[in-house]
Amino acid sequence: MILRAAELRVRLTDLENRVDAFPDADAATEAFAAIKENLSVLETRIKFLDPDRLYLNFDYVTSWQFNLNAEKQAFEQILGPITSAISHLEHAQRFWEDEQRRWFELQAALPPRITIESVEAAIDAASQTIDSARQIITDNVNRLLSAQIDSIDIQSRIHTLSAIGDRFIDRAPLKYLRQTTPSLFSYAYYQPFNRQIWLELHQGIRRVAWAGNAFLTQGKWVITAQILLMSIITGVIRHNRQTLETHVGEGILARRPIAAGAFIGFFIFIGAFNASPPAWALMIGVIIAVSGAALLGGIENRQWEGQLFYGLAVFVVLTMLFRLITLPMPLFRIFVSVAALIAAVFWFRPTIKRPRSPQVFPNEWVLRIGGILFLAIFISEALGHSFLALYVFESSVVTLYIILFGYVLLVSVRPFLNIIFRSRPIQRIEFLRKNRESIVDRLAPVFNISIAILLVSYLLSAWRVYGRLTDAMQAILSAGFTVKGYTVTMGLVLVALACIYGATLLSLTLQAILIEQVFPKREIKHGVQVSVTRILHYFIILVGLIMALVALGLNLTNITIIGGALGIGIGFGLQSIVNNFVSGLILLFEQSVKVGDYVTIAGQWAQIKSLGPRATIVQTFDQSEIIVPNSDMIVNPVTNWTLSDRRMRIVIPVGVAYGSDVKVVLQILMDCAMVSSKVSRVPEPLVMFRKFGDSALEFELHVWIHDIDERHKVRSALHQDLECRLRDAGITIAFPQRDIHIRKG
Repeated sequence: MILRAAELRVRLTDLENRVDAFPDADAATEAFAAIKENLSVLETRIKFLDPDRLYLNFDYVTSWQFNLNAEKQAFEQILGPITSAISHLEHAQRFWEDEQRRWFELQAALPPRITIESVEAAIDAASQTIDSARQIITDNVNRLLSAQIDSIDIQSRIHTLSAIGDRFIDRAPLKYLRQTTPSLFSYAYYQPFNRQIWLELHQGIRRVAWAGNAFLTQGKWVITAQILLMSIITGVIRHNRQTLETHVGEGILARRPIAAGAFIGFFIFIGAFNASPPAWALMIGVIIAVSGAALLGGIENRQWEGQLFYGLAVFVVLTMLFRLITLPMPLFRIFVSVAALIAAVFWFRPTIKRPRSPQVFPNEWVLRIGGILFLAIFISEALGHSFLALYVFESSVVTLYIILFGYVLLVSVRPFLNIIFRSRPIQRIEFLRKNRESIVDRLAPVFNISIAILLVSYLLSAWRVYGRLTDAMQAILSAGFTVKGYTVTMGLVLVALACIYGATLLSLTLQAILIEQVFPKREIKHGVQVSVTRILHYFIILVGLIMALVALGLNLTNITIIGGALGIGIGFGLQSIVNNFVSGLILLFEQSVKVGDYVTIAGQWAQIKSLGPRATIVQTFDQSEIIVPNSDMIVNPVTNWTLSDRRMRIVIPVGVAYGSDVKVVLQILMDCAMVSSKVSRVPEPLVMFRKFGDSALEFELHVWIHDIDERHKVRSALHQDLECRLRDAGITIAFPQRDIHIRKG
């Protein structure tokens, strides 16, 4: 009983620690009150929305639903810990009630005549511990239940608003394309033009949602990032104007640095404002439209192009403004009709006024297609297909800006990377300075692929395939197929390719660092350098392949099984290739031959040029290259003249005429060897009188040289010196002689 009482005290301490970690009920109540206020705002914003004009307010609805989901997520983050805490307290309540009942039973089971002070003290301590625990549980349960009760109303309101939002979203804007409205030339179209239409316009203006303190507080980091990025881009363009003017898209950035900074800085973060108020979205749209028009107008110094692109900017701004104030549909149709007709005239005018010339104007077909498109929009609107006309009109104009955005980014990737790697901090790093072009060439494709995915997401969002940019990107990355339970998505494929490409870049970087900085300081031989870098390359690529397979969802156990099966198949079908590959690894590890070694293969001198995974390439002295399978380098005899060092012995045979002074000849040979600076003194040169030949006294001069590359030069120099010295000494170099005796028959 004494031990049990001590254990209860430990459990009480544990309960107190757990209770301290529970969420604060008062803070939760305050958070619930804030959520209720936000829900009231959302209820007010959706109350006056007309389902029949959803197409004009689809962005408004998606923004409203995004806000609702944010409130729902915040509510669940608060309610979840509270529910978990209440559940834990309920379990604790049952435990302490059971303990209280058990101690009552133990106390009742004691004989009445037995009074042990330690036992009574244990019972009293246990009772106090149980009472304290139950009091802690009761206090915390009451506070948490009070907060949970406040959440019931929030749950009900969120459920109701979610149903309303789903009902609106289910009536997606693309479903409206099949609907028709009265023609502009019909009497039914002009019937709504009465006092009610102006009342609706007035109410729409009053319902405009401006950017409040809550939004500014929540999005301050994104706004700061936009302004900071705009400032950085503008400053970089101004500082490198000459470089950008000659290398980037006809100088489109250099001519308008502020417009370029504003366009890129605000466009790239446009997806971060899915929950922004319409008035804020209008302001961002104005900045993007005007800066984009300034960029487009700066491509060519022609007046009509400036008018064209600024006119498109005006149309974009007016469209967003009319959506903001929920312009009545009849008035909106008039605007779309007039805007499409004016745009068609502006797009057709340059092609009509331009004089005929043998060379086709590069933008002529683009302008004609644009003119035809806007003319078709006007005709569709006039005939009553107003939703289709509005859909094509808005999406086409936004697509033009997306294409401009992509064009600016794509033509700017390489110049901006060059600017970054030419900056002073980067130039201080020797490796980055020497390999700048190579690094830029390998980083540019990564940025181009990322830009392409971003552009496709923008286009899908612009044409209303998806409601938000994030949804479009998620759909692209999740697109894929399933094979026998394995789902392969575009995102997984990109991650796998990134693993392989990243492994390749890492391998090349480490090889460059080793070759340029590490090996020269340690004076490592060239052949060893090649072997180490090649082994490192194989290892990193292997790790990259394994990471790519894991990224695709393949289990390492399955990879092992597949590898075993492939090994059996390879052993039968690709035995020769595998044999050569393994032989190549043996050559790299064993280093019996290295790049730069001089070898004799099949009686022919050659130099090792490269050790590949399948074959070794050797180059003969007549510059012909021989591809030798690696297995032949292992199995067949190969003479390596430079395996341990680059010294070599040269043997020069000399034959002199009979009757020559042998001692003088030996001395001349030794003098020639000792005079030459290319001849090693250790080992010393060796002169030998070999034999009496058929036509000459035959001698040999053995000398050692430090570098095998000097062998031909040393041999030639010794030959010249010997010939000169022997001639000066009156010694004749023998040549074959034959005595012919003719007999008469």
